[in-house]
Amino acid sequence: MVDALKESWRVLHQGGVLLDFRPLVGSPPIEIAGGGSAQEVGSVDDRAADGDSAAADAAIETVTKSGIFYGETKRQFQVAHYWDSVEEMSEYLGSRRHRMSILPSEAHVREFFDRTVRTDARIRLRCRWRNQLHAYARL
Repeated sequence: MVDALKESWRVLHQGGVLLDFRPLVGSPPIEIAGGGSAQEVGSVDDRAADGDSAAADAAIETVTKSGIFYGETKRQFQVAHYWDSVEEMSEYLGSRRHRMSILPSEAHVREFFDRTVRTDARIRLRCRWRNQLHAYARL
């Protein structure tokens, strides 16, 4: 990964910017949302991405310490994903590069969701992932 960052430095113009945009690992909560309220019913097990995230952090640290990039801006924000069913959410989580699962279980979340959706058809599942956007200037 360090080699890829060095290649990025090579092709960027002086003063160019490298963007590091990625989700942060941290077991985001699963919520049943709708009608102006939300209830947390579980979380996403995203620990499978820990290794890649740590490797990216280490590579960025290596190139910034070497002096080829300078960290300019660091921001964190949330991006919400919505699903109409537990099956739809589970399919999405299973399709990711690092497969994710539902904690404590898919059945647990389905029980809460099915009970709640009977009272309001506008209810959806929501998961808010924390993301980072860091900008590094080419020196």
